[in-house]
Amino acid sequence: MSDETKEKSWNSLSELLRDRRCSLGLTHRQIESRTAGSGPVVVNRGAYGRIEGNFWNPKNPNVLIAIARALQLDEKLVLELSERTRNAPMVLNKEYGRVLQLMQAMVSVMDKAEQALTIRTLDQKIGLFQEPIHQLARNFVDLWKGDLRVDEVPRNGLRPLIHYLRPFCDEDMKP
Repeated sequence: MSDETKEKSWNSLSELLRDRRCSLGLTHRQIESRTAGSGPVVVNRGAYGRIEGNFWNPKNPNVLIAIARALQLDEKLVLELSERTRNAPMVLNKEYGRVLQLMQAMVSVMDKAEQALTIRTLDQKIGLFQEPIHQLARNFVDLWKGDLRVDEVPRNGLRPLIHYLRPFCDEDMKP
């Protein structure tokens, strides 16, 4: 495992896997080939893509260990991040239930037009811009803390948050 991987603090399993795969210059197909040679579990490229995309978090530790070996990562780190990611919704609900209720209530009081202008637009822009979700989340946290203005370019170089919050316009299509 590289010194960079040891030193960085990872927000999620998907972030770690994506960063490591990219730093090694590997494709999803190559990850599949590497897992075939690393033990009893072969992780096909589709499954790996769902894990890296944060759409699936396998409960089988052998899958995670095979991926850790394929990416030359510390197995313990991969298992810990997987567990933390899996438990995040329960922690949110237990500790911040009122905030989640507020978010659900906001959706329920909106008519379809308001949802299209707000939530649907935000969701579409997240998909369109393809910026790392944890870095984007950090920017929203900085906005809420008052450390970032909505029109300011964040320290991590992503586009200003105003691009996510306003209706679609030509400027949004520029990187």
